[in-house]
Amino acid sequence: MTSSRGFLVLLITVVGFSAWSQPVPPAGTGAAETAFENGKRLFDSGQYEAAASALRSAFEEHPDHIGINFYLGRAAFELGDYETPVMAFERVLMLDPSLTRAKLELARSYFRLGVHDIARNYFQQVLDSGPPPPVRRRVEGFITKMDVEQRAHSFTGRLELGFHSDTNPRVNPETSAIQLGQFSWDVGEEERDGLTSVTLGVDHRYRAADSPWGWQNSATTYNAFYFDQVDLDVNFLSLASGPTLELDRAFIALQGVYELLDKEHDRYLRSAGLQLNALVGVTPHVFVALGAKAMQKDYHQSPERESFDLVLGGGPIISWGPNRVTARLNFEAEEAWGGGSFAEDEQSFGRFQGSVRYDRRLSKALSCFASHRYQLVGYDRRYATFDTDRRDHVHDLSLGISQRLRERYMVELSHTYTRARSTIELYQYSRHVTSLSLSVSF
Repeated sequence: MTSSRGFLVLLITVVGFSAWSQPVPPAGTGAAETAFENGKRLFDSGQYEAAASALRSAFEEHPDHIGINFYLGRAAFELGDYETPVMAFERVLMLDPSLTRAKLELARSYFRLGVHDIARNYFQQVLDSGPPPPVRRRVEGFITKMDVEQRAHSFTGRLELGFHSDTNPRVNPETSAIQLGQFSWDVGEEERDGLTSVTLGVDHRYRAADSPWGWQNSATTYNAFYFDQVDLDVNFLSLASGPTLELDRAFIALQGVYELLDKEHDRYLRSAGLQLNALVGVTPHVFVALGAKAMQKDYHQSPERESFDLVLGGGPIISWGPNRVTARLNFEAEEAWGGGSFAEDEQSFGRFQGSVRYDRRLSKALSCFASHRYQLVGYDRRYATFDTDRRDHVHDLSLGISQRLRERYMVELSHTYTRARSTIELYQYSRHVTSLSLSVSF
C-alpha cells in the first residue's frame, strides 16, 4: 500500500511541458482571486488540510472558479478523500473541457476509488492528447496496474539487501561479571560485529470474478550472515496460505502458517499454526489493523521449550497530508509443555508490546520516520539459578530516512537503540544497530 501511494504521489505535479506546466486559468477577479491564491499558497506549502478548508469556503462563494475547484480537488486527494476530487475535477471540465491536466487528476481520483472503467477512459483521453514521455509512461503504468488487478491471478514481491553494524549481537549484559550468590560468573564483554542480510517476500493472490472471495499465498525468507561471529547466522522461512475476503472497506485473510528457523545452518525452531489478519477502513485516512496468531513451536535444540504460542494485537493507521502514524498493541502468551512442570513454567511467559511509528513524506521521493517500541515480559516461575522472578523491560528507539531512486527501487538508512532492563542482571543490555538497505519491488 505504501509503495503504491508513493507512486501515485509522483503524478501530482507535472512540470515543464507546455499545457502541463501552465497554471490552471482563473475564472474570476477580486475576492475570488484572493481566495484562490490563499488556498494555492497553503497547498504549495504542504498544508493540505488548511488548503482544503480555505478552498472549500472559497468554493461556496465562487463555485465557477476553475482554480479554486482544481486545487480543492488536489488538496482533498492528498487527504485521502477521493470523492471530493471527482466532483471538483468534473466541474473544472464542465467549465473548460480542454484542460488535460484536470482529466489526469480526475482519472487518478477514479482509480483510487476503484472505478476503473471510468478511470481508464480518462487515462486514454490523456494519452490521446499526446502528453510528454514521462507523463505517458506514468499513465501507461496506471493502465497496466488496472490490467493486473482485473486478472484472476496476481503476483507481487520485494527483495531487500541490507548491511548492518551491531554493537552487541550476542546481547551480552552491560557488565561482564554476573553475581550468583557468593560466586561471580564471567559472561564476556560486548563485541561489535557487522552482517549482511537478504530478505525476499513473494505474494500470490487469486480473486474469483465478481466475488469478494479469493485466496492468498505468501512466502518470506530472511537470511543474516555475520562477518566474524558466524555461529549467529540465521536462516528463516515463512509460508502462509488461505482464503481472503475483500469488502468495500475491509480486507480479511485467514491463513495456515508454517515457519522454519535455523541458526548456524542447524535447525533451531519449527512452528505451525493459523493467523487471522484484517484491515478495516474507518474513514478515507483512518484504518484499523487487527491480527491473531496461534502457533505450536518445536525447539529442536531445547525440547523442554516446546510450546503453544498465542498473539493478539491491533491498532490504528492514521494519515493526513504527508504524515502517517501507526500504533499497535500486542499481547503474547507462550505456554511451554516439553519438560517437567518446573522447567515448563520457567520457559512459559507473557509479553505485552506497544509501538508507535511516525512517517513523514518530505518530498515526492524522500521520507523519514521515527518509532518507539516497548516490551514487558514476565515469566511464570522464579528462575532457580538466580532464585528470583524474571521481568524484562525493553525499549527500542529508531530513526530512519528513505529515498526512492526509481518507481521500484528504494534505499533506506536507519539506526536503532535498544535498552533492556531486567530483574536478573544477566538480561540487562544495550545495543546500537545501524542499517543501510536497498530494496526493489516487483
